[in-house]
Formats: sequence, structure tokens, C-alpha cells
Amino acid sequence: MTGRSGTDKTIGIETRSGIRSKLRVGILTSGGDAPGMNAAIAGACERAQRAGAELVGIRGGFAGLAAGRAFALTVPGARAHAHEAGTWLGTSRWAALQEPEGKDACRRALAELGLDALVVIGGHGTVLGARALAGDVRVAFVPATIDRDVAGTELTIGMSSAIGLALTTIDQLRTTGRSLPGRAFLLQTLGAPNGFLADAVARAAGIDLVLVPERPVDLDAIAAGLRERAPTGAAVAVMSEAVGDAVHMAEELARRAGVRVHPTILGHAQRAATPSAQDRLMGQAAGALAIDELVAGRSSFIGLAADGTATASPLTPATEPPTTTRTPMSPGYDRPLYILAFDHRTSLQTKLFGIAGTPSESDRERMAEAKRIIARGLLAVAETAEPGVVAGLTDEEHGAEAARLAKAHGLPIALAAEKSSQPEFELEYGDRFAEHIEALDPEFVKVLVRYNPEGDAEMNRRQAGRLAELSAWLAPRATKFLFELIVPPEPAQAAESFATELRPRLVATAIRELQAAGIEPDVWKVEGMTEADDYRLVAEAARADGRDDVGCVVLGAGADEATVAHWLREAAGVDGFIGFAIGRTIFWEPLKQWIDGTIDADAAARAIADNYGRTIDVYTGAAHAV
Repeated sequence: MTGRSGTDKTIGIETRSGIRSKLRVGILTSGGDAPGMNAAIAGACERAQRAGAELVGIRGGFAGLAAGRAFALTVPGARAHAHEAGTWLGTSRWAALQEPEGKDACRRALAELGLDALVVIGGHGTVLGARALAGDVRVAFVPATIDRDVAGTELTIGMSSAIGLALTTIDQLRTTGRSLPGRAFLLQTLGAPNGFLADAVARAAGIDLVLVPERPVDLDAIAAGLRERAPTGAAVAVMSEAVGDAVHMAEELARRAGVRVHPTILGHAQRAATPSAQDRLMGQAAGALAIDELVAGRSSFIGLAADGTATASPLTPATEPPTTTRTPMSPGYDRPLYILAFDHRTSLQTKLFGIAGTPSESDRERMAEAKRIIARGLLAVAETAEPGVVAGLTDEEHGAEAARLAKAHGLPIALAAEKSSQPEFELEYGDRFAEHIEALDPEFVKVLVRYNPEGDAEMNRRQAGRLAELSAWLAPRATKFLFELIVPPEPAQAAESFATELRPRLVATAIRELQAAGIEPDVWKVEGMTEADDYRLVAEAARADGRDDVGCVVLGAGADEATVAHWLREAAGVDGFIGFAIGRTIFWEPLKQWIDGTIDADAAARAIADNYGRTIDVYTGAAHAV
């Protein structure tokens, strides 16, 4: 990259510091590649030439922009690739753009390259990047992804091609199935963490044997369907990669069906599918409209209607507060809530299972099995509990199947959204968090945040910024926000009196600071305290300024049963406290015995249910006594 004056040798034309009259537009592709991206590049290039604008290609997505990897785009060069899959500009996943340092690097590059505007092509993560820069230059976003993970558009470039490749494969499987009857086939599509692609493929192919994460998977029913149709050669099931491993699933279905089930994994071939006519036409139209909007001086979101028509709407910069339907007066959840928490990841792996380093596939399955055992304990208690009061808190990494099991039985589930065991809050899946939340469709999204109001002010500010974005995303949705607040002592505070004297005040202060930063949880999950007055201080902060329905629950921190019981009895009579979120105190010892081989899975599930039920009795007994 050159300096701010003179001519950029890569581009061959004057930069912003020189004299020029043409609008200068950069174009990049970001995130996963999709068929039709090259058509969008060509459409933008042709329209820019007609509009008298200069189009600058950027290699490697936002990371390439930050590194100044730019070159002059020509119409013949773009046309030569318009029919190809993938993106000839190259792409990247660059989470750094969501951090101040990444944004600053892109801003410097925009200035040094003399760019007045950007065309940004990609999916969900890409539109977040587009919004992050829309406050600095005009930006036009074009949705191109096989996952249909972008809100605000009915179609995305790439969907049609990916579905078409899968349909061609199904036709081929049916042909070989008819030639040699008696076999069955399981086709796995891309599309994690949701099942949209698999569902669309199955509908288009007329297949009713579908495995997607949005619906309970009945393996016996799928197996029965394959067994019935195998003699005709029409035994084909479709599954999303979000459901699990196709090879293992095929083996399990074969065992249940009593016929051979052959897995066919499309994998990333779907991203490289030959672009369909629809994707080429939509790409060209969307690319051209993006240029029209930028020439007109507007930052725009280019949407694609069901008939393929490209439309434009304003692209809101990330710095502007999103428009939501929730007001500061409306958050809350004031019904009883008794959460069995088993979202542990690092502690589960290293402390309970004793696994160092990267776990193997068998290790992962063993940890997932442990979470299914916990979920069985949860279900056992739910059978006799008041409807809606018992809930599970788990994670996607090891607990996705346990979450689906609980949801299939109608139980509320909270999903952990933070990276495990990090001193500073970060979302587990970065700018793709929405896809993962929507795939499991939890009733609550939970974050764990370490925040001391008298600690690192800059870290607190960074965390609050990320949390405010998540809070704003959740605000118009039915999903509730569960905020686990941990206040670790600073070195100067590490006295014996911290937990009893300092922590209650610091928790209340932290809640007020986070609310002021635009973070509006429905439920605060707070550390155990020794006196009812401490809980009252916290509840008053949580419900301040009209937040009358906001609830608080007590977390267990792995403390012994007697200590947890004392914390719960003190909280139970305080207005604003609605229950607890306890985990290790309930499940740790039974799982340890199961791992050691002292008891089997059924006994472990029963022991967890007994511990969980006893914990509920402690809380409800104390609440009724008040």
C-alpha cells in the first residue's frame, strides 16, 4: 500500500490525495463463497463503466482490504469469470473487523486507496462488516450465500445453484437405486447451523425423510421409511450437516432399518456448483443496482425478492442504535425459573473428564453423552414439576443434542453464547452468532461476563459494546436475555471480606453501568450471597427505572450443597428473585461416578434428578415460608 499522496502503483490511477473527478468504488467478497458471486462482480463492473465510475477489485475480503490488496478492475476481466462458481476476487472470514483495531485498519486502507464507496458481497457475517464501515464510506451490500442466513431478503445469490446440485445428485441416487434395489441413501447437505438448505432440497425432490435441527429427529420413523422404500430404489433421506456426522447417522439408520444405508456427503461441492441461470441473473442485477445506489450517494442493502427482482433499502451503519420494538421499560421475566445449568465446557473437559489438549471425536461423544444424561435428569424432574418452571442451560459444542432432547419434550432451554473460560467476553461464534442461536431456537440466550466496576475500565468498555449489540439483536425477538454476572476481586480487593461486604455493592454498581450502556437482560444470574439484604440491593438495581419485571436468579459456582442451600434460602424471599441456575452442585458427583464406572448412565440420571429436585424443594420451601 502506498502513502496518502501520489499514485497507487497497484491501481495505476490517482489516489484521494490527487485530483480526480470520478467516483471510486471498491468491491470485495467476504465469508463463504457462493455460486453467482462472480456474476455480481461482473454486473457491478459493467454498470460502473457506464456510470463513469472507477471500480477497484479487493482480493481476500475485509482482510485483503486492510492489507491494501487492490487492483484495477476491467469489464473484460470481470466478464471472463462471470460464469464461474466461487469468487475470483478471493474471500476470507475476518472477525477482526468487529474490533476497533480491525475497523481502524480498514478505515486507513479506504483513505490510502482513495475509495469513496464499497460494494460488499457475502452472507450474515459480511453484512455486519458492511454496516461496520457504512459510517465511513458509502456501502452497498449484496447478499450471496447458500445458507440463506441474511435477514431482509427473500433469496440470496447461490441458493438456487446449491439446491440444484443436490437435486442432480438425488436424481443420480434414484437411478442407481432403481438399477440395484434393496439399498437406501442418506444425502447430507451443507448449511450449518440451520437446516434450511436440507429442507429446501427435500421439498424440491419430493422427499419426506428429512433430518434438520429445527425439528425433533425420529430415527425410527426415518429408518422405517427407508426400509419400506428400499425395494423400489426410492429410499433417499436428506440431512443437514447441523444434525451430525452423516457416516455415523447412516450406520445407525442401517442398524434400525435392517438395510444398507449409503451416506453421500455433498460438502463444499455445493459452494462450487455451476451457477444456475437464476443466480447469474440475480447476481448481475444486484451488482448493477449496488453501483446505481452508490452513484446516487446512498448506502444500501440490496434485497432479492422471490421473483429474483433486486430492490434497495437503506443500510444502517452499526454505529446507529438499531430500531427495535422493545423499550427500556419492557424487558423482564418474572415467573419462577429453576435452571439446571450444564453449559460447562472447559471445566467439563479438563476437570471432570481429565482431557488435556484437543479432545478426540470419541472424547467429544463421551462429553455429549454426559450432557444427555444430565438432560435425562432434567426431564425426570419435569414430569412432576409445574409446567414452565424447570429449564436447562447448555451449550452448542457438547450440548446441542441434549438441548434438542429437552425442547422435544417442551422444556425451556437457555443457550450459552460466550466463548468458554475467557477473561474478556467474546461471542462463541463471532459475527455468526445469530445463525447458531436461531438454529437451536432457545427460550433464553445466556452470556457469562466478568465485570468489576473498579477493574480494567477499557476492558469493561469493550465488553459493554459487544454486549449492547447482542442486547439490541435480542430486543425485538421472543428469545429472552439471561446475563450471568461474575465480579472477580481486583488485587486491592482480595480480602476475606470481599464476598460478604464488597461484592453485593459491586454487583449492583455493575448492573447499573451495564444498563446505562444499553444492555437490557430479562434475567440477571448473580453469585450467591450470605444475607437477604445483599440480594435486595441487587434486585433493586436490576429493577430500577421501570424495569419492574426483570428477574434475578442465584448461581451455584460449584459450591457444596449446604452452602448453596443457604444462598437459596436467603434469596427466596426477596422480591425480584425468581429462582436459581445451579449446575455442578447437582450433576458433578453423579457424572464422576459414571465416568469411573461406579454407576451406569441410568443411575447417574436418577441421582441428578434427585439432586435437582432437592434443590428446587429448598428454594420453594424457603419462598413459601416467607
